[in-house]
Amino acid sequence: MGFNDVEPLVFLKPKRRTLYIHGTLWTYKLTTKHYFLQFLMDHRCLKSFVDRKFHKNSAFNFSRFSKIVATAMRLSDDLVELEIEKLDNIISCCDTSDEKTLWKRLKTACVNGRRTGLGTHGLADALACLNLAYDSEDAMSMIDKIYETLKIAAYTESVRLSEERGPFPVFNWEKEKDNEFIKLLSPELQLLIAQHGRRNI
Repeated sequence: MGFNDVEPLVFLKPKRRTLYIHGTLWTYKLTTKHYFLQFLMDHRCLKSFVDRKFHKNSAFNFSRFSKIVATAMRLSDDLVELEIEKLDNIISCCDTSDEKTLWKRLKTACVNGRRTGLGTHGLADALACLNLAYDSEDAMSMIDKIYETLKIAAYTESVRLSEERGPFPVFNWEKEKDNEFIKLLSPELQLLIAQHGRRNI
């Protein structure tokens, strides 16, 4: 079995999605990983959000960062659909009942939770571009603000996706409303989650 045999984005039926990035309408195929990978390469590095790098008036563009996080969240949810489709393909090719049971469990977990994950790199570079010493109080404050922005944008977009496409099947506000992490979200965002659910765990 080669790498291409287990790559979840290779043998999929053609699908198209559209989205807006910086006011531009993009149409992309869900038959290839290239668009998503290019999107990540262009936008995952935090230093790409620093305006006027190394200048005395350098600044982190939180507005653009928030929009890109939301777009990445939407693309990640699209990828869950590809995972489910590929898991169906794998299940149909299983030779033994044990193997089929294993992949069915994986599919159930995928469908029920619709798990996604967003991350970043280039934090140290971004701080340098902002003329901030890595261990300074100003740097700590900037780091907190960057990841607070990421958290809010990702959760907000997951709520929007839930309104459009429905929440993940096992979502239950009564079970998670007392979660310590959820309680760190703003009351307004918690209310939106209670009303509309979230698309992704």
